[in-house]
Amino acid sequence: MPWVAQQVAQQGSAFRYLAKSISEFPTPPALNQELQACGLKLISTRSMSLGLVRLTISQKR
Repeated sequence: MPWVAQQVAQQGSAFRYLAKSISEFPTPPALNQELQACGLKLISTRSMSLGLVRLTISQKR
């Protein structure tokens, strides 16, 4: 997808940044650990858009 988007939009660096940020984003369990370390409690998490998006709701303890 990033290669196709680069060709269409002619903004390769933006799409390389997007691909890199997606690959480096923490997994749901790792994100939950980070939230807990910051004093937040996981309320719910939901995968959306065929797994392309995840909604995570947390609350301050």
